[in-house]
Amino acid sequence: MFQKIFNKLRLFWQNKISKENLVIPYKLLNDLLFIGLVFLFFMLVGESLLPGIISTRISFSIVIIAILLDILLIKKLANYLGIQKSTEPNKKALIFSAFVFAIFILNSLVNLFRFNILLAIVVFLLVLLTGYSIYKLAFEG
Repeated sequence: MFQKIFNKLRLFWQNKISKENLVIPYKLLNDLLFIGLVFLFFMLVGESLLPGIISTRISFSIVIIAILLDILLIKKLANYLGIQKSTEPNKKALIFSAFVFAIFILNSLVNLFRFNILLAIVVFLLVLLTGYSIYKLAFEG
């Protein structure tokens, strides 16, 4: 009985879903990714300004897992639809995000761990050096 129902549903969805109909969910997933990244950005800003105000209510891991699942679905749909994205990075966005990342790290080091400013700068420079090394290994190695 359930086999007949599942077969009918499978045939119905095979006839109804075409590549043209999957473009809309693809675009909606891209919009959801943008909204999720903006939400994560504001979560990080709030957590940076008032440590513990957001992380006690919403787990960062849940938001990051949701964003990663969205990226996975976008990738699968793009492969199925044959959509190619440009792999060229946006230099202005990269510089802006690196600047914001730097402010977050310095603020976290000074506020959360009660480091003096000189030690915070040294740790920050080590984090930047490590990030640059990982970038070189991942994208050019």
